[in-house]
Amino acid sequence: MKTRWESGRAAGNERSMKITFLYFEGCPNHLPALELLQAFLREVKDESPVAMIRIENEQQAALHGFVGSPTIRFEGQDIFPTDSTDYRLACRVYPTTTGLSGTPALAMIQTAYSRAARIIP
Repeated sequence: MKTRWESGRAAGNERSMKITFLYFEGCPNHLPALELLQAFLREVKDESPVAMIRIENEQQAALHGFVGSPTIRFEGQDIFPTDSTDYRLACRVYPTTTGLSGTPALAMIQTAYSRAARIIP
């Protein structure tokens, strides 16, 4: 799948995707989720930088709207939006086809990425 960012970077006329990865060190799921995200980005040949935000306390969690680790955002949009305002240091769970998981499914990342691609000017 060729992305707008791949051709845009080559031509120098489009900006990169804004990708944010939020986590806290106490969650064992953030490293596998980060590896999954990085593998996906390599697959689609997107070299956009991933902004890593380590959440260290409840105040930072509230400031960043952090609903759990790991949280992945494309263009500021959570890959699995929630109405929760329970901002705290906690491991997040994602619904997948095989049940709840501490890491998002690849399909969830792909869908959110495609959705974000449509809002890039």
